[in-house]
Amino acid sequence: MTQTFINDNQHPVSWAKILFPLLIVLLLAACNREAHNNFKNPDAAENTPVVVQTPEQSLDEQYAEKNRQWLVENGKQDGVQTTASGLQYVVKKEGDGKQPTINDIVSVKYTGKLIDGTVFDSTEQNDNMPAIFPLAGVIQGWQEGLQLMKEGSEYTLFLPAALAYGEQPVGDIPANSTLVFDVELVKVMSEEEALAEIEKLKAQQAAAGNQSTEQPVQP
Repeated sequence: MTQTFINDNQHPVSWAKILFPLLIVLLLAACNREAHNNFKNPDAAENTPVVVQTPEQSLDEQYAEKNRQWLVENGKQDGVQTTASGLQYVVKKEGDGKQPTINDIVSVKYTGKLIDGTVFDSTEQNDNMPAIFPLAGVIQGWQEGLQLMKEGSEYTLFLPAALAYGEQPVGDIPANSTLVFDVELVKVMSEEEALAEIEKLKAQQAAAGNQSTEQPVQP
């Protein structure tokens, strides 16, 4: 005999028994769709972007922070003076000669190092001959530091990255590096004096059999 499912009272299987499993199936399907949407869009559950740092970014940040902290601790050392800009310096020898302005040309001997002592530049690498350059043409920390000095002075300058090369790597100098310079201010000179001194240095090099006339890399 053929049975129909119109009237619960005439059929041994009630509508509730049929509809309840169907409702469960529909609910499960809806949950699966929501889970799938959330999987495709994590922000659907929480509107907070997840930023994943690369190992390279992390190392750069660690290096920058290490250099900043080194400068903080260095500023606490005896004899270290700090200017308003953040430049630190130690007077090793005070001269009594002329003091340069930003418009002068200077002759200096120097050694530049990273905070771990790695030397990245030095006039000693050029037969200890001084570098000659206009003060306005070098990095900010040098401009400020050399204007504190007089001819014959020897200072150690500690430059925050902001007064040196900042976030830009230069040669063997990584980005965000604190730089340490041992500097001797040999002479403050006019343009004519500078040209004459350069010719004199060239002649000395030629006499010594050294044909290189290159100046050290200017800070």
